[in-house]
Amino acid sequence: MWRKLLMTRIEDVRGSLQVHPTKKYVEEKELNPQFITLHHSGTETGHAQTFANYHVSKMDWPGIGYHFVVLRNGTIQWCHDLRVRCYHTSGRNTRNIGVCMVGEGLFTKRQRNALKNLVYALSIHYQLSSSKILGHREHPSQKTLCPAMNLDQFRKEIDSLLFHSLTQLTPSTAIPKTVRKGARGQDVMNLQNALALKGYSLHRFGADGIFGAETERAVKKFQRDHHLKMDGIVGPKTWEKIIS
Repeated sequence: MWRKLLMTRIEDVRGSLQVHPTKKYVEEKELNPQFITLHHSGTETGHAQTFANYHVSKMDWPGIGYHFVVLRNGTIQWCHDLRVRCYHTSGRNTRNIGVCMVGEGLFTKRQRNALKNLVYALSIHYQLSSSKILGHREHPSQKTLCPAMNLDQFRKEIDSLLFHSLTQLTPSTAIPKTVRKGARGQDVMNLQNALALKGYSLHRFGADGIFGAETERAVKKFQRDHHLKMDGIVGPKTWEKIIS
């Protein structure tokens, strides 16, 4: 799970925030996010509880409009299950994870580091490239300057983290053991992350460490594209291509 990649304090506030007495958010049938969208609160202070109160009482929404809120001290507040289609980007909320930074531009170092860690963890787990990390203002038809940050620079920082993850598997290290459908563990998770970084995404289950049918299909596609025996088994020759 993405939480295993977090090195930042996370506070699970799901179920404790104000919600509308009758309205409810729609939940996605499958957990396969397409975007991570970054926001700022536009306030000097605040937290999930105050934003939830505002969104419900003033905006008449079903609940808080973000999946995560990143506080000034670097704490991440987890507000919704990621299946919830909450209202953070008009017309673009389907399969879209919303993350709000408290503030408006002058974010703290702890806050930025927490945001990077969260977005990296979600990107790895849900097989999202940095091109799928957008600011609120970058979505079509959004009349806003949110978030007040250099998004191109942020994506470069995420790319650097993702590249570092891939280089943990290098030709100078021992070739990992052969894995195939039914295998579980860190080698499988490394395989899944490496496939994602090479463009072979696992949209449904992500990097869950379980070699199932989705991973097997991605492996076969990789093998086909690299003129390898298309058997779905990741042995020495397939590993060598993946980590090269």
